[in-house]
Amino acid sequence: MEKKNVALITGVTGQDGSYLSEFLLSKGYEVHGIIRRSSVDYRERIAHLEGQENFHLHYADMGDSMSLVKLVGQVQPTEIYNLAAQSHVQVSFDAPEFTADVD
Repeated sequence: MEKKNVALITGVTGQDGSYLSEFLLSKGYEVHGIIRRSSVDYRERIAHLEGQENFHLHYADMGDSMSLVKLVGQVQPTEIYNLAAQSHVQVSFDAPEFTADVD
């Protein structure tokens, strides 16, 4: 029996993450996306994917390595795509260590 392809995508709500999700779903993958908890909802790029059988979202913090290790253990991905980034230029100057940790 062939093992199913399972992708874990960080930055799934961004442009690249949403396009990659669509592509992998079209290839029959099970796709798991990591989203951050935020007071602002950034799901407009993936709204059309939510509810699909093979598309799953998980809340996680890219700065919390233990929660990421736990999630990888639960999902058991065959592929991981790291597309998450802190993309605000001013924040990168104000908090360079944070930016390095999450990029």
